Amino acid sequence: MANNSKLVPAELDLCKPSTAPKGTTLFNAGDKCRLFVFLLSGRIRVDLASETGGSLLLYRINPNDSCVLTTSCLLSGDLYCAQATVEEDASLLTMPADQFFSAMENSQEFRSFVFSSFSHRLSSLMAKLDEVAFRSIDHRLASSLLLHAKKGFTVHATHEQLAAEIGTAREVVSRKLSQWDSTDIIKRSRGEIQLLAVEQLESIAEGR
Repeated sequence: MANNSKLVPAELDLCKPSTAPKGTTLFNAGDKCRLFVFLLSGRIRVDLASETGGSLLLYRINPNDSCVLTTSCLLSGDLYCAQATVEEDASLLTMPADQFFSAMENSQEFRSFVFSSFSHRLSSLMAKLDEVAFRSIDHRLASSLLLHAKKGFTVHATHEQLAAEIGTAREVVSRKLSQWDSTDIIKRSRGEIQLLAVEQLESIAEGR
């Protein structure tokens, strides 16, 4: 049950469980918000799309977390302004809007949980804004590669995915990766990127 965690209010035990496989779109920009969502397992990414077809990763929803955009849209009545996609098979709890408002009105524990999650995610979004606005492409791309690196320092991500993560164009990522490939910092091959000079990437990511 949801209340196995001390941080999760009992009201979530009344939520309807559901599953969503990898690749599922949970909501699109312009959709009306009808459900409060709490993630039990898996991972969801929320991206802001531009009119030119590009996108920017706003944040990821991890287990035992809720979606700040969903909370905001429920409270304000606004439509979604971004898209949520399941990155790893997800197990969810969903609460209808009327039940959400009832819990917000009647449960101090639930209100504290919702606003605490909201505050935490808002801080993360401010950090994302700081990164995109003030940190170099080199710093952001090196950080993203290290974050994605699996065993053996291998990254399985497209140039487009990396561009969305760091808030730039795919062509910019491709040029930078080509430069790093030519200086043996990385090695590109079909469908993956090998990190050859991890310490150098760490230095770039830390701004050294």
